[in-house]
Amino acid sequence: MTNSCHKGRIINEMFVHTADENYIVARWCHDNQLMRDFFWNSVHALEKYMKAVLLFNGSR
Repeated sequence: MTNSCHKGRIINEMFVHTADENYIVARWCHDNQLMRDFFWNSVHALEKYMKAVLLFNGSR
């Protein structure tokens, strides 16, 4: 396995997968009128997705 494969797997596990989980929780919070938790989880999901994009594109 090449370094780029390892890098992609790590990025997916640490950022994309956990961002997906934050997104699901945020949707649940919104549906249940838990707005503070909705915003908190939404921001975390967005941050993790943006970090993943930067890392996939070569930023450090």
